Amino acid sequence: MLSTFSEKYIQDLLKDLEDPDKYTRATALETLSDTVVDNRPLLEMLVPHFQKKLKDESSLVQMTAVESLGKVGKRFPYLIVETLPQFIDFLTSESTYLRESAAEILGMIGSQNPDLVRDAISCLIELLRDQKYTVYEKAIDAIERIGTKDKELVKPAIPHLIRLLTTTEDESLIRKIVNIMVKISAPDFEEIKESLPLLLEQLENNDPNIRKLAFLAIGKIGLIVPHITKKFVPMLSEKMRDKDDKVRKAALTAMRDIEIGEKRSTKEKIVLLVKNLQSSDIQIRKDAIDILERISDEDIKLIKDAIPSLIDRLVDSESNIRDIAIKLLIKSRSYLAELINKT
Repeated sequence: MLSTFSEKYIQDLLKDLEDPDKYTRATALETLSDTVVDNRPLLEMLVPHFQKKLKDESSLVQMTAVESLGKVGKRFPYLIVETLPQFIDFLTSESTYLRESAAEILGMIGSQNPDLVRDAISCLIELLRDQKYTVYEKAIDAIERIGTKDKELVKPAIPHLIRLLTTTEDESLIRKIVNIMVKISAPDFEEIKESLPLLLEQLENNDPNIRKLAFLAIGKIGLIVPHITKKFVPMLSEKMRDKDDKVRKAALTAMRDIEIGEKRSTKEKIVLLVKNLQSSDIQIRKDAIDILERISDEDIKLIKDAIPSLIDRLVDSESNIRDIAIKLLIKSRSYLAELINKT
């Protein structure tokens, strides 16, 4: 087992773990975890020693033990399964470092096997209320990583993530939170729909800064899933009369974001519909051209990118598809002329 390591070297380091000097103990932990990080048999022997140091009287040694076990967990998660209850306890530690590290390690383990951290989810969600930015950011990251493997497990975090949107002005963090919510609530986004009232009620908050943040958050959600927020546009329009200038600007930004999201969503939809127009399945082609017809009723210019595919449908085997293609080409004749002139 110690073929590539001197047994005496390892034993000396293990002896140092019991040294009265906390710096010696911490250094021994760090050296051991760095030296044998890829040696699974040796790590199996060392993990109990690392676990023991989680209860060391020195916070420095405790933190180094957490780091050491984190390194082990990154390579061999099952070696630290017995330590997970201790990490869950650390989520409520008075030490900021221990809360951060525990969240990070649990997220890392959960991204590989969500079932191993099932008991930690409620504590990670509670950590979203932490006063320290670095702590709740690690909790957000952990929820995201676990959600990549098991969306259902972290869906209860969505209302808490929604509330968090009204406590930060960090745009990158806002975008990150919204993206996480969208990922874990897709494809129906039901949890976001159910949680949106939490944001809407903040539009009446006495604190203008909270009203501003609520508007900005609604806008960022609208950028990605505009169909959820579109129905709130009249309400947002009304709130543009807010007495606070910053709130009015935020309301305008939110409306613009929703509008951009709608255009982006429609463009992506057109790309998919154009692809479906080429399908060998008659029903898929028929559904695609029916949707294009409905979109054209809103704004004919939205379907101009579909014109080449509509021309192809003039010889479709299905007469109904041919008829709608003719109708849409006549409606979009100005764009058709533009396309002809380019060629």
